[in-house]
Amino acid sequence: MSSFHVPSKGVSLGSYPLLPAQVYTKPADIASATDEQKAAVIGFTVGKAGFGEVAFDVPSFNSTDVRQIDLRYSLAWEGTPGRMTSVTLYPDDTTKPAQGVALNKPAIVSVYFEVVGWSMERIISIVEGQEDTRFVSYNRSTKLVRFQVNHFSTYGFKDEEAPPPQSRWNAPAPLSRRRLQAWSGGHCELEVDPCPRGENDCDALRAECIHVGAGTHECICHAGYESSDGGKSCTTIQ
Repeated sequence: MSSFHVPSKGVSLGSYPLLPAQVYTKPADIASATDEQKAAVIGFTVGKAGFGEVAFDVPSFNSTDVRQIDLRYSLAWEGTPGRMTSVTLYPDDTTKPAQGVALNKPAIVSVYFEVVGWSMERIISIVEGQEDTRFVSYNRSTKLVRFQVNHFSTYGFKDEEAPPPQSRWNAPAPLSRRRLQAWSGGHCELEVDPCPRGENDCDALRAECIHVGAGTHECICHAGYESSDGGKSCTTIQ
């Protein structure tokens, strides 16, 4: 069902934008705005407490005409509030507006993504595993991840009963494993330590391998030795 259409029967133009229950907007007083103001709302944002927001605030696309926007049947939030959430806008491809029309345009999406012990690299790889998605930020305290999308469908994460949480984008599990065997496990949830596995290039006799991140390491020469190649070969300090 398209959100850009001839006004519904019995709905006055002054009532737009039309929203699902519990969904708020920014600016909050948009319903009382004049017709002229509704024709060009800068940074129009829709959100649901505990689930996230969609902000149409990307430069060159940040002006939105909300005078005929009806989101009652084309915007939905899912997931566990404050933990793992997703948002769907325009679920039916057959009635979805063309890219650049109505709200099917670039925006910044914020959803909850609760993960424990994941490196930022891992989080970014999941976010950007979806085509046309660009990571913006992740706040470990609020558990909110922000990313830019170029058009709309479903974005976000699904809350699984057992950890680790899975991306509802179905990013291929081998994605991280292809990155220097950085991750292991059935869902790429475990960091690979290359040191005890012997998958490092440190001087075997004169250096110690230190695990510093998923699939990465540093080589530290033993006391009395030095190196000019990052610990791959250590020689006696003269």
